[in-house]
Order: sequence, then structure tokens, then C-alpha cells
Amino acid sequence: MAVYQRFEAGSEKGGGGERLDLSGNDLCRVPDSLGLSWPGLRELDLSRNRLEAGPQALGPLSSLRSLRALSLAANALSALPQVVLALDNLTVLDLSDNDITYLPPELADLPW
Repeated sequence: MAVYQRFEAGSEKGGGGERLDLSGNDLCRVPDSLGLSWPGLRELDLSRNRLEAGPQALGPLSSLRSLRALSLAANALSALPQVVLALDNLTVLDLSDNDITYLPPELADLPW
């Protein structure tokens, strides 16, 4: 229930978009309901959690088709999450302070 309280406390509307701050919540996975609850989400901060790159942890991000900025900084990522490659509108991606040592070549083909 604390995650949903944070949804409300960390949300901002304005400027034609939406921003959601879920940083520092000790999350191991993105809540499954994120895409349903925030279909027009444009900026998402998931920094300073315990997220890993697997589909179970980050799969719900695939439903966020309007997402333009995503911070996954300071998590437990050892590889680029594949779900990120499907976010067509993404223009800002922060992967700093993770243990990623390899970026796939298809990353260079993305429009952002």
C-alpha cells in the first residue's frame, strides 16, 4: 500500500504531461498497475530502488507508450533492460550508477 501512497504524493501534472516520482522506494519491481493507472505518463523516476533488468521487474514499463523520460539510475541493473528498446517516444534515459558493462548495438538504431 505504501507504493500507492507514493503514486499520489510523487505525482505532478502540468505542461501538457505527467510526471511520477517513485525514487527511493526500495522497489524490486515496477507495479503491474502502472500502465493502467498512468496511461499518459511522460516522465518516470525509478531511481534509487532495487530494480533488476528482468522482464518480471520491468515488464510493466512496456505499456507506457507516452513515456519520454525515464530514470533507472542507482538500481541493481547489470544489463540494459530490453523493455527500454520498445519505448518509442523515449528521449531521455538515465542509467547512471548501475553495473551495466555492455550496451546492445540496436541501441544506436533507436530514434532517440
